[in-house]
Amino acid sequence: YASSCFLSFLPCTNIYYSIIYYLIIKFYLANIITYPRCCVVFLVMISLPKMLSRTRFFQKSSLSHAVRPLATSFSKRCIAPQTYERLFTSAATAAVDYNPPTQIAALTERDNRVSVLWADGQEGDFHFAWLRDNDPLRFMSCGQKMPIESIIPGSKSLIPTSLETDDENETLRIRWGNQDQDSIFTSSWLRMHCYDKMDLDLTATRASRALSYHQPPEIDFDTLFENNEGVYKWLKMVNEFGLALVKNVPSNDGEVLNVSGLVGKSSHTMYGENFDVKTEANPINAAFSDAALEFHMDLAYFESPPGLQYLHALRFDTSMEGGESTFIDAHAVAEVFKEREPEAFETLVRVPATFQKNHVDRANPARLFYQRPHISVNYVNEVIAVFWAPPFEGPLMVLSEDVETYYAAYAKFRALMNSDEMMKRYGYRFRLQTGDLICFNNRRMLHGRDAFRSHQGVRHLQGCYNTIDDFLNKYRVLAFEYDPHPNVLLGGGIAAYGEERVGTTSHR
Repeated sequence: YASSCFLSFLPCTNIYYSIIYYLIIKFYLANIITYPRCCVVFLVMISLPKMLSRTRFFQKSSLSHAVRPLATSFSKRCIAPQTYERLFTSAATAAVDYNPPTQIAALTERDNRVSVLWADGQEGDFHFAWLRDNDPLRFMSCGQKMPIESIIPGSKSLIPTSLETDDENETLRIRWGNQDQDSIFTSSWLRMHCYDKMDLDLTATRASRALSYHQPPEIDFDTLFENNEGVYKWLKMVNEFGLALVKNVPSNDGEVLNVSGLVGKSSHTMYGENFDVKTEANPINAAFSDAALEFHMDLAYFESPPGLQYLHALRFDTSMEGGESTFIDAHAVAEVFKEREPEAFETLVRVPATFQKNHVDRANPARLFYQRPHISVNYVNEVIAVFWAPPFEGPLMVLSEDVETYYAAYAKFRALMNSDEMMKRYGYRFRLQTGDLICFNNRRMLHGRDAFRSHQGVRHLQGCYNTIDDFLNKYRVLAFEYDPHPNVLLGGGIAAYGEERVGTTSHR
C-alpha cells in the first residue's frame, strides 16, 4: 500500500518501489545489511527517480510511460481492488491537478518552429504552420474558425518578423509578415496544447481500467432529478466504469425515456424511440426469447452504432430462475489481447468483418449491412471501440489471403473474451430487480444474459439509446461546471478530466 501512495508525488511507477522494498527487507532478514544501512539505501533509491525526472532526457523520453502498464498490472494483482482504485484515483488526480508554472523562460527559433521553455524546465516545440492555423485572431466569439489562405509549411507568410514574450512572460506574441495584428498565445494555452510525445501520452489516457467488483456502481433515481450535479455523478460513473445502475426507477411505461432525456434525445432506430425486451411467441430478435445471449453490442450493423444503451426493468418476477445480466469491458479485454497476441490484434484492427441485419419478413423490413474491423484504435494505438456482435455477423468479404488469418485471430479473441479469467477481472454478472435501470457504454461494455424459464413469471425490460456524441457533450459540459481541472483540455479542448476512451475514432 505504501508503494502505491508514492504514485501521488513521485514520477516513477510503484513497481519500482515494490522491488526496492522487497530487496531491502530480504537483505535485512538475511542479515546481509543492518537496519541503519537499510534506511540509507532506501533514501537513496527513492530519491533517484525524482532526480532523474528533472533531467531533460527523462522528461522527453517515453521510459516512464513504458513501465506504467506493468506497474498497473502489478498493483491490481497485489492490492485489494477497493484500495487500488482509491490509491490510483488519488494519484491520477494529483498528477492532473498539478498546475505547472506558466512563465516562459526562453524562446528558441529553429527549423520553421519555435521552442518554448517553461520555468519548470518543460519544453515544447510549436511549428509556425500550427501556430498560424490556431491563431486566436481567426476565432469568432462563438468558437468557429474564420478561413484564411492555405497554410503551406515553409512559405514566406509563415516566417514571423518577431517573436517575444510579454505580460511577465505569460504570453507569446508573434508578428507575421503578412498581417498587421499580432497573434497572442497565452502560455497556459500553449502548455495545455503541447503536442510533444510526452504530452500526447499524458493526455491520451487518464482513466484506469477498473477491476470488476461484479456489481456496478449505483445511484438513486431521485438523485438524477435533483440537479445537474446528480447527473454529473451518474455520467462520471458511466465514464469511469462503463456502466451504472440507477435504483428505484418508477415502473412506468416510457420512464426510460425520461432518464435518457437527461443526456439527450433518444435515438430513433428500427425498433422505435424505445423498445420492449420480453418473451414473444415468434421473436424478431433473439433478445425477445428466453434463450441465453452471449456477449455482444447492439446495432453493430449501423454506420454509427448507439453510444449509450439503457435497459429498465419494468418487471422481473422473483419466482423466475435465470435471466441474470452479464457485462464485460471489451476495451480492457482488447488491451490484454494486444499484449498477448499482437499479430492477431493487428488483424482484427485491419481486416473488416461484415455486420448485418437481414430480415425482411417483419413489419419493419431490414436489409442493413456494414463492414468494419472488430477493434478500432486511435492515433497512439489505444483501443477506443470494440465492435462485437456474433449473432449479427454476415459472410466475410475480404481478400483471400486474409480469410484464414481473420478466423484464427477471431477465435483467439473470442476465447479470451469468454474466458473465466477475463470475466473475473473485467466482467459483471448480476440480477436486475424491478425498478432497476442499467445504463452502459454500448461501444465499450458488451452485454449478454443467462437463459431463463419464461413460464415461471415475467421478465420485461424497456430500452432505448443515446448517441455517443450526446453523452460526450453532456459529460464534458457538466465536468467543466462541477469538476474543473486547470491543466486538462477542457474549454476549447478535446477531453474532460479522467475521460475514458469511449468509442469514437475522433476521440482521444
